[in-house]
Amino acid sequence: MQGPGCVAEMAASRKEAKYATLRTRYDFQPIAVETLSPINESATCFLYDLGRRISLGSGEDREPQFLFQRISVAIQRFNAVLLHDGFVFRPPGLVLLQTLVFFINFFLPREYTYRDKKNNSK
Repeated sequence: MQGPGCVAEMAASRKEAKYATLRTRYDFQPIAVETLSPINESATCFLYDLGRRISLGSGEDREPQFLFQRISVAIQRFNAVLLHDGFVFRPPGLVLLQTLVFFINFFLPREYTYRDKKNNSK
């Protein structure tokens, strides 16, 4: 296997093998993304379908594109964090905590992470 996305496909295959026991109890979808954005084929289908379902609720037809853009930006931001943090010594537990906080802040909708000043006055 060679070409764009081959590493993502191999990573997805490894994830499927690693978590094969989960398939008996859960719907498992491996998502493997390369740095320059190739995503494994099954994850691309899954994410497009997820974006389409989100668009049914929101009424915005571009939701699938927004979802892929958000993932791309998250990868770029996370790589920047890794590059920046690679030059400073931090205990491993602190790095894990910072990584978790980064993803929570990035993926939670703003209404869950920020409070509007109007809502605080109640």
